[in-house]
Amino acid sequence: MITEIVTFQLKASADLGDINSPTTQAIRNSLSVVLADSKAPSAYYGQLLKKPDTAILFVNWPSNDEHERFKNSPSYETHFKHMAAVINMQEPISVLNVPFTPSEDPSPALGLHDKVGVTEVIFLYCGAGFARSEITSAAEKIRPVMERSGAQAMVGGWAAETQLPIPEAGEGEKGEVYVNVGGWTDAEAYGRSQESEKIQQSIHDLLETKDIRYSEFNLVKLFPM
Repeated sequence: MITEIVTFQLKASADLGDINSPTTQAIRNSLSVVLADSKAPSAYYGQLLKKPDTAILFVNWPSNDEHERFKNSPSYETHFKHMAAVINMQEPISVLNVPFTPSEDPSPALGLHDKVGVTEVIFLYCGAGFARSEITSAAEKIRPVMERSGAQAMVGGWAAETQLPIPEAGEGEKGEVYVNVGGWTDAEAYGRSQESEKIQQSIHDLLETKDIRYSEFNLVKLFPM
């Protein structure tokens, strides 16, 4: 399994928790096409709690081959038409494809079960010549600390894309990104965990890793299809 993560700015303000919102309906119609006409087992959509004009999608594909087959199928045009109606094309769109570990399926961290109400999505961008094993090891050390502090599920992995622009870096600087995803019961539980000295120290140690050029921590409310 590989998970496609698409982050984009909405064309118009919307509450994606409102099933009657035209923006929500367009996104759901788009993902319905994906699920109906491919072997993708699940998909989730939502928006950043602190930046509600930014939406994020997760689509779990059984393989790269199935993803490519869908992109070359007649259904893809319908899927894209729905998405184009809600995406602000004047702003950057991020598309990442991530094979997660220790579980290939990130759904428990995305809200598959009722015990997960919000999801933290962390992006760690690394520049040229970095030591992937060092970053992976530092990120994995956070998981048990987070889980002891209330995280219900947590996975991480490197995006398949290797020439990604690094935000707020020098012009033309590119690298790779590690994505960590963790599920929490609600925003309040997540907030309390962030007050833990152990978590604060773990995050500090992670961000002190010399090869991380940019980091982004986002709390997201996701909705399953």
